[in-house]
Amino acid sequence: MRMFKKEYYCLVAGLPDIVADDVKIQTSVKEFQEELKENLQPADYKEVQLVFLAVDNRNFFNIILGQKAAFLSGGNYTKEDIEEKLKNSEGIEEYLQNFISAYRAEIPIFEKRSWENQLAELYNDFALNKTKNKFLAEWFQFDIDLKNILTALNCRKHDLEIAPQLIGKNEITDALKKSTAKDFGLSFDNPHVTKIVQEWENNDITARERFIDEIRWDYLDEKVFFHYFTIERVMSFVLKLQIVERWATLDRETGRNLFQRLLDELGNSYTFPEEFTV
Repeated sequence: MRMFKKEYYCLVAGLPDIVADDVKIQTSVKEFQEELKENLQPADYKEVQLVFLAVDNRNFFNIILGQKAAFLSGGNYTKEDIEEKLKNSEGIEEYLQNFISAYRAEIPIFEKRSWENQLAELYNDFALNKTKNKFLAEWFQFDIDLKNILTALNCRKHDLEIAPQLIGKNEITDALKKSTAKDFGLSFDNPHVTKIVQEWENNDITARERFIDEIRWDYLDEKVFFHYFTIERVMSFVLKLQIVERWATLDRETGRNLFQRLLDELGNSYTFPEEFTV
C-alpha cells in the first residue's frame, strides 16, 4: 500500500458542494492540480502530468498557429511558460520539440496528416511509452480507440478518406480503414461500438456528446472498481473532473449534474475516518 491513503482522505473531504445557482463548478482541474502537487508522491504526480499534457497540446497548438482561442487552464504550462518555450524549444517534452521543429520547417512528420493530427500522434506515442502505470496506459489506448471510431464514423458520413485521420496503429485502426460493415466489424470484441454507431444517427449533437462521455465515465468506473485509495482512483477523478469542466463550459446544467454525480460516487464509495466526519 502506498503512503497516499491518508492524503486521499484529505483531498476528497475537502471538495466543495455545489450551490444550485452557481455560475460555474467550484472545483476546477487547475485548483485540484495544486492539491495533487502537495499530496502525491513525486512519481505519482509525474504520471498525472501525462494527463495534463493533453491540455498543453491544445495550448501549444493554438499559440504556435497564431489562433485566437482562449487559453485553457489545467495544463502543466502557463501561457507565459509556453510563449517562453516557443522561443527556444528547450525544457519541454521531446515530442513537443519535434512538433515545433517540424511545423516551423514545414516538413510533416507523418504524410497526409493535419498538423493537429500529427501532434496527437506524437503525444499518443509519448504517453503510451512514458507511463509506467497500467491503468493509465489502458486509458490512453481506450480513449484514442474511441476517438478513432468516432472519427471513422464522421469520415464515412462525409465521404472522406479515413486512414489519414486515425491516430496510432492497432487492430482497431486496421478495421476502421478496411471494413465496410456498419460497425466496422468491431462489435464482437467492443460491445460499446454497436451503441456508438446507433447513437451516431442522433442529430442532437449535444446528446451525442453526452453519450460518448458516459462511455468514458463508465469505463473509468469499471477500471477503478477495486481501487480505493490508490493513484488509479485519483487519476480516474482527474479524468472525470476534466469531463465535468468541459461540460461546465458547454452546458452548465450538464456540468453541474456530472459534478454532483462525481461527489455522490465518492461519498458512496468510502467510509471516512472519524476525524473527517462533519
